[in-house]
Amino acid sequence: MELERLQLNPGATDSLVVGAGGLLPRCGLRTALVAHYEQDPLVLNLGAQQLGRIVHSRATAHLVASYGVSDWLELGFELPYIVRQKGDGPERTDVLPPVSSAVGSPRLQGRFGLLRQGNGAVMDLAVMLGASLPLGPSEALTYQGSRGLALHGRVGLGRALGFVHLGLEAGISAREPVELSPTAVGGSIVFGSLLEGGVAVSTRGEGLRGELSLRGAIPLTRAPAATELLAGARLPLFGKRFEVFALAGPGFGRLPGTPSFRVLSGLAWTPPSDR
Repeated sequence: MELERLQLNPGATDSLVVGAGGLLPRCGLRTALVAHYEQDPLVLNLGAQQLGRIVHSRATAHLVASYGVSDWLELGFELPYIVRQKGDGPERTDVLPPVSSAVGSPRLQGRFGLLRQGNGAVMDLAVMLGASLPLGPSEALTYQGSRGLALHGRVGLGRALGFVHLGLEAGISAREPVELSPTAVGGSIVFGSLLEGGVAVSTRGEGLRGELSLRGAIPLTRAPAATELLAGARLPLFGKRFEVFALAGPGFGRLPGTPSFRVLSGLAWTPPSDR
């Protein structure tokens, strides 16, 4: 199965994790290196009793890039690498622990701008289409099913209100369904396609900016729902050519891939545009 559910926003014009309708300008480029830690993203439970932690810690490095092809088209790329993941042994979970390190599933996406507040529209509106490609060993929990391909579709909208920006994103991630826990320990869970969404509130301005986001997922299969709350800050450096950022927050629910706590920090580079 594919354990990672968080998708970074490559362009990050408005939010780091919610695509709120904004796009990079034409010929605009943004690249980022992100360090990412998850606590207990895959836990085996029987009712209220925890039987074991299949993955109790996971550290991942993400390479992210985005380019504004035109004023209405932005292309994005994300490549994760699992630096280290650990879990309890089979004596507790009856499951072999995953491979400790591996390349994750790269994701390619295109974001199409339909409305832009800067051009006189009431809000920003964009549609994102993307795909995650199978790469690396399946024992590392980096892709799902026999084919491993996942398709993503999102609609994002946002509006700037003074020094505050409000954003909303909703869509679907389509994956091949797989059956997880055996019926011998209290009933199976079928993990597959998800309805996903998020809301983000961020500040605007030239200096330090804050961000608060709430993300949720509702499975289209026999699996529990989940939500995550992330708060963080972004600080531009050297005339906005560089940016340091950090996000952290808890997860709620038993959907596989929902950690009890998540922390991200990174460095982004945006060269001057030739436009």
